[in-house]
Amino acid sequence: MTSSDIETAWPTFRAATAYKVLEMYPEQIVKQVVFTFTSMLQEVNHVDACQWDNQMVAEGLTVLNQQAQQDSDPLALTILKLNYSVLKPFLLFWAKAKESQLQVKPIRQFLKEFEVVTGMDGSPIDVDALSVQDPIPDQPWLAQWQERTANDIQRYTQDWLTAYLTSPAWAQDQATGVTEDQLDRLLTYVVTQGYDKYRKTPKSWSKKVLAGVLDEVVANLDLTAAELSLTIPAMGHLLEFAGEQGWLNAKKASTYQRYLTDLTPETIERAKDDSNFGPDKQIFNAMVAQGIDIEDEAAVRAFLEQIKAQGGLVDSKYEGGMRLPDGIDLTADEYNLLLDDDDLLYTFAERYEPDPGQDYLRKHHVMTYDGRKWQEDDADSAHVFGIVVGLQVWLRRQDYQLSQQWQVAENTLAMVAGVADMLYSQHLITLEQSTPAIWQEFGRWIQDATPDPDGMRELMRAIAHVLQDAGYMAPQAGDKLIAALTTGQPKQQKKTGNVLSFKEARKRRKHKKR
Repeated sequence: MTSSDIETAWPTFRAATAYKVLEMYPEQIVKQVVFTFTSMLQEVNHVDACQWDNQMVAEGLTVLNQQAQQDSDPLALTILKLNYSVLKPFLLFWAKAKESQLQVKPIRQFLKEFEVVTGMDGSPIDVDALSVQDPIPDQPWLAQWQERTANDIQRYTQDWLTAYLTSPAWAQDQATGVTEDQLDRLLTYVVTQGYDKYRKTPKSWSKKVLAGVLDEVVANLDLTAAELSLTIPAMGHLLEFAGEQGWLNAKKASTYQRYLTDLTPETIERAKDDSNFGPDKQIFNAMVAQGIDIEDEAAVRAFLEQIKAQGGLVDSKYEGGMRLPDGIDLTADEYNLLLDDDDLLYTFAERYEPDPGQDYLRKHHVMTYDGRKWQEDDADSAHVFGIVVGLQVWLRRQDYQLSQQWQVAENTLAMVAGVADMLYSQHLITLEQSTPAIWQEFGRWIQDATPDPDGMRELMRAIAHVLQDAGYMAPQAGDKLIAALTTGQPKQQKKTGNVLSFKEARKRRKHKKR
């Protein structure tokens, strides 16, 4: 895969569900990381990406880690985390596309081992959460962020604003209904984001930069569509004023006004649709709608706890879609694709690991059971599959009418993974290898040893439904597990032959039916 090949393949990757985890980054960042990694492997191995194999990719990631560990720059590890958060979903996508010699299972296993060694999990870094006073991580495709430059931008744009507010032009803007506070907030946000995210000052903006920043304005700034329809033109008039005063190149000021005129209608339309708002803005608007005083810390805290308990403010910004535990929104089609694609489920589920320290491997367990032997790899496989099932249980929590405690993703994922760990540690089987006899034991344990038997049985029923509905088990097998939770001793069953082998269980996962 040369650079031109990346451009050809990019739309497919960009449209893939795997890309969802990267949408918090500007696309140029994602593309640059992939370009850079591709160039590195080309230089070392003298092959295009269609000839990549598992070893080449593993060696490439190892080199990136070694370079970051040896780099004296304090931000080197931050850059490594950024690069890995992009490369992980891309490499899994590329392996699954079968355009090279990469294989999904070995690559996934290497990534898991790589994360154990490095302490990373592939989660995106929250670059936008850094305040303007904090050092912004330097990216190889951007100029170095400098606090002096950031402060300088704030200083001279505030000087422009102060002068503009005494001009006749401002009096005309003010007559339309725009306020000084609205103009100040918009100008400050635009110049801050322009530099922090794109390293562009008000003297070097492009139309693409302004378009990107205005999208951020819609997502995050507390200005309505009606207010933006007045405030954006007012900012254009301010820039024109700065040009007339000689503080900004007059031609640039005129160009900016043209850009803003072109971008304003689309920005206003986006601002009319609250599905374009970021989580913080949605929550703020919900508090206002419910009459909550944002200055009342106790009321705000109670509202946020309520949102957390119900698993988010809304299920998704898309009709028929779903919001993942970390806030990623899927359309209805993407949601259905996720539920029907084990590779994607594993990719997302591994982001929500409830036991990153792998304590489940160190807990007490049997060494042999019914001819089976405890194996660390099998214990790990059983645990990860538990997260995959737990994610599906949580995603379908409305279908299964789960109670409030299971509306919280952390509770559901941790408990289902814990059930999977218990099954393997005691019986050396995975969830889809469950038998009614074993679930009868679970039923007694739930009744005798759990603080909320009804709530736990509710969750176990949902697990059984997922195993059956998703095709991990034969039809009606899940119904038999549910019946065994509450009924008397099941019919006598032979110990040997009731449990699928690990090989057969994994095969069934790959060929599950809907």
